[in-house]
Amino acid sequence: YLASNIWSDLDVAALDALPPTAPHHAADLLVVQGDEDGYARTYIVVPGYVYGTPSGPLYDAGIAKKTTLLMPWLADVFARRGRAGVLGGGKNAWANVHVLDNADVYYRLFSKILDDPSGLGHGREGYYFTENGECTLYDMCKAIGEALVAVGIATEAEPDTLSAEECDKYFGKFGDFEAVSLFFANVRCHADRARRDLGWAPRHTPDEVLTSARGIVDAAVEKLGLKTKA
Repeated sequence: YLASNIWSDLDVAALDALPPTAPHHAADLLVVQGDEDGYARTYIVVPGYVYGTPSGPLYDAGIAKKTTLLMPWLADVFARRGRAGVLGGGKNAWANVHVLDNADVYYRLFSKILDDPSGLGHGREGYYFTENGECTLYDMCKAIGEALVAVGIATEAEPDTLSAEECDKYFGKFGDFEAVSLFFANVRCHADRARRDLGWAPRHTPDEVLTSARGIVDAAVEKLGLKTKA
């Protein structure tokens, strides 16, 4: 389903109310506690789905990873399955951000910390979401499906419904419940703090998430050694 709530990183009360069991929040709370205890001023950057091809010395040297998790993992699963699939109709939405726009937040934040951090939120007020729009998982899965058809791995672009057995088979340790909770959950947020306090103005738009599917699928089928159209 598509959740109606869209989180803002300026809503400190809502973030305070999150349980420690929320994804990665137990670690967030330890970081915030370090700020409250006076060990350091802390800042937590929280991106949505990061997409795009990064560049730079660390990537060229093979030190930094060039791929993210969501769409490449789904492309791998769907290529092995022979068709794209969804759970819950794929109605959930993921906030997304291009890797270069995401890096710009880190650059702006670090620069301002070095220059004059007095006006920056930190600790409980130091969450910095990064996003520039969102896509439903259905649209993301269909884009992968269209790419699979284009390379000859699938005959249907339209995602069908993944069974519980398929989730266990293809997602391994993530299994049926965890596949739902991770990939087919809602990740909806607004990066209000970075826009307001850092002057962040992301340049890349959600349509690029969908057009990136072909390159992701090409990489997946090559890695799997699958035969594609000549």
